[in-house]
Amino acid sequence: MASPRFFLVVLALLCAPIPLTAQDVTGRLLGRTLDAQGNPIAQVTATAVNESTGTMRAVFSDDRGYFQFVALPVGVYTGEIVLAVEAIGLDSLVVRADAFTIDPTSTTLGASLETEIFQDLPTERDYKSIVQLLPQANASSLGDPVNIAGSTGIENLYFVDGVNVTDVFRGRTGTDLPYQFVKAVEVKEGGYEAEYGQALGGLINVVTRSGTNDFELGAFGFLTGSGLAADAKPVPDVLDVDESTVYDVGVSLGGPIVPDRAWFFAAYNPSFERTDVLLPGFGLQRASLDKHMFAGKLTLQASEALDLELSAFGDPTTRRLVRPPESATLLEADPALYEQTEGGINASLSSRARLGSRVLLESLVAYHQRDEDERGATELGLQATLRDQTDRSNPVWSGGTGGVEERRSYRATGELTAAIFLGSHEVKLGGRYDETILQNRRTFDPGWIVQWADDLYVSNHQITRATVRNRAPSFFLQDAWSATDRLRVKAGVRWDGTNLVGASGEVLQPINDQWQPRIGITYLPGELGTHKVTATYSRFYQQMALMMSAFFHAGFGVRNEWYSADPRLPGAVADSIQVLQDADDVLLTEAIDDLKGESMDEVTLGYERMVSDELKLRARGIHRWLRANIEMVLTPFGIPIGGNRGRNRFSFVPEPTRRYTALELSGEYRSPRASLLASYVLSRTYGDYAGLFSAESGGLTGGSTGPNNNQTLYVSAQIVNAEGLLPNDRTHVLKASGSYRFDMGLTAGGSLIWQSGTPLSEYGWVNTGFTTPLFLEERGTAGRTPSVWDVSVRLQYALPRLSDTRIVLDLMHLGNPQRAVNFNQFRYNGSTSFVLGSWERIAASQVGLNPRYGQPTAFQPPFTVRIGLELGLGGGRN
Repeated sequence: MASPRFFLVVLALLCAPIPLTAQDVTGRLLGRTLDAQGNPIAQVTATAVNESTGTMRAVFSDDRGYFQFVALPVGVYTGEIVLAVEAIGLDSLVVRADAFTIDPTSTTLGASLETEIFQDLPTERDYKSIVQLLPQANASSLGDPVNIAGSTGIENLYFVDGVNVTDVFRGRTGTDLPYQFVKAVEVKEGGYEAEYGQALGGLINVVTRSGTNDFELGAFGFLTGSGLAADAKPVPDVLDVDESTVYDVGVSLGGPIVPDRAWFFAAYNPSFERTDVLLPGFGLQRASLDKHMFAGKLTLQASEALDLELSAFGDPTTRRLVRPPESATLLEADPALYEQTEGGINASLSSRARLGSRVLLESLVAYHQRDEDERGATELGLQATLRDQTDRSNPVWSGGTGGVEERRSYRATGELTAAIFLGSHEVKLGGRYDETILQNRRTFDPGWIVQWADDLYVSNHQITRATVRNRAPSFFLQDAWSATDRLRVKAGVRWDGTNLVGASGEVLQPINDQWQPRIGITYLPGELGTHKVTATYSRFYQQMALMMSAFFHAGFGVRNEWYSADPRLPGAVADSIQVLQDADDVLLTEAIDDLKGESMDEVTLGYERMVSDELKLRARGIHRWLRANIEMVLTPFGIPIGGNRGRNRFSFVPEPTRRYTALELSGEYRSPRASLLASYVLSRTYGDYAGLFSAESGGLTGGSTGPNNNQTLYVSAQIVNAEGLLPNDRTHVLKASGSYRFDMGLTAGGSLIWQSGTPLSEYGWVNTGFTTPLFLEERGTAGRTPSVWDVSVRLQYALPRLSDTRIVLDLMHLGNPQRAVNFNQFRYNGSTSFVLGSWERIAASQVGLNPRYGQPTAFQPPFTVRIGLELGLGGGRN
């Protein structure tokens, strides 16, 4: 009798790290058993054993020969397939599969990078720098985090061990962790299923390391600084660095609590930066950063059907900043010296319960806390800033920084999902509830005092004491149907709710019409496992950060006081007081009717082919278009309001546009010694709305700018010339990264990025008091920044006879020409026109030609050397 043969179609391969799913920390394995004639064999026992922990799972193939393992923890697995029909008389067949193949079920654009890949590449110390190695994920030169598929950096969501660590207030990246704490990173750029969502950018999912059956002790240290770097090109209004040092050390320990059943992992990594900067008139001043990153995990296999995992991690951070004002002379150093406290702690408890062979239940409870405080670094620095404007050509500042800002944010999460396997269908449904809380405390009482003449002083007072929330339930239902051996259809729907709660505790703004259909098709032509064609349609909504709610739904007091003498003198009494807003007043107490959430639609088409066992090629197309945004605008009467552009109360301005179209060509090569990822992306980002981050109006530091308040369309005059190439448009991006392991213990890794420049515009000013641009010519037609390239190399040498010890040498930005990556785009310094005037009137009222127009404001980083040492005892390199 001919021996049966076995053909495995693998989603998460045996003996390989398991791909992740965003907002999850596990993967799956799918296979099939066929006889020599290609007929399915039912009731074959398949087992998967985690090589690190010894845990084993067993399943049976169904009537079509399919078997699958679900909710497998990330790791390396060995498989075994045993025929249940004893008459054949075969021994157990051990199956080992290469990790490198086509995933026959996935339609997702993105990739998963395991420790074995990224630890050989020259990246920054934090895991988030790994993301920019992937196609359609570009590091921004504009001040926001990495941009994914045409979206701005604060449209991404970040998850670590199931915890959403994205900043609650402004949507920035959350918790920092070194890559030594990380087991795998996955990025979903688009085309994903209904169970994932709440972002118009990408989903970045991180799984931290777990303990194994081997005790593993690790330590590491890295050092760099100005003595190991080329001189950076000077930038106007940026302080000159005299000397800097950056170093961090870390230690980790993991192992079994009970072998084959319970494990632990713990790690601690303090990081320090010391920089001496030259503050004109006051000599060298010390800036510093102290960050204390930690991670811990307990993993328990309570039974063959139940896994539990408890994770905790964080990054408490303190900074001392030297930040002088622009275009002013300091009488004392105190107004330029700040202290910041930021970072926080996170925890999650997850469970996975398998109910027979057909049902999987997964649950998660998670907690995220982040601090963001800022105050003057000296005793005098806590007092008001005196801005002497008696000589308008030479303002002089003295006193302090003006006050204290304290923000504490929280996110509590509960999630429950169920997967039901019914023949050729995998039905999955679940719900998630997030409650985000922002406690905003701002005391500038007074914040600054402006002296206009010897007998005229105006003091400004701002006080905020408020707590706002977002109660955000979610629900999804989806079905993955294997229609044939070659055709798989995924269809589902997702719903996300938004309920913005004001300082009174009442829901002041619900946004509940947020239905998101998703459909994806996978077809496998030719020889199974060698070709794949995918097509998807998806709708996505963005989970709102709470910055806009903190402005509209929380009372804050603003008043000006006029004095004929310095108000800081004892007994000073105001001549008059103007209350602009009472601290108990809330701007928006009635809900905006039919408010739509920030959303977009997307279609993708892809082709993937295994050219050989070591080489995979892809071609993908993606098109995204904005459906609606939420933005702050000034009405024709000068009143600030929020809503959907072009709808209802915003009908006096057009609907926003943003379109992203891209073609991605990529290839991936893996062998026992080498790995290589290369890609080319041709794209266009066009419209009149850049997104939640607006570099054109100061990014996240210009006045009150931030998500849902980007200030590029405060008034109707800004509509003119507003549509064009958006600031993060890059026509061509070429990337390559990889590594090679030599026999003598040397591993060489490298990365290359070449990208065309970004569009430039010509701005005038709209006199709002903020950085509010007027487009003097069509957006994006004032040229481009130059194309840039960047090369970095990592060399690692394993010391013989010292267990797992390596010397690491990073050569970052090797040979970098330090080209300019951004320019001053304001042709004028101000406007004399009324803010609500026509475009023609405001454009004609521009005053003060800006001498820095067209001058660089940022350059590529200089060549830098970083040296490190990594030591490991116990279970191997990872």
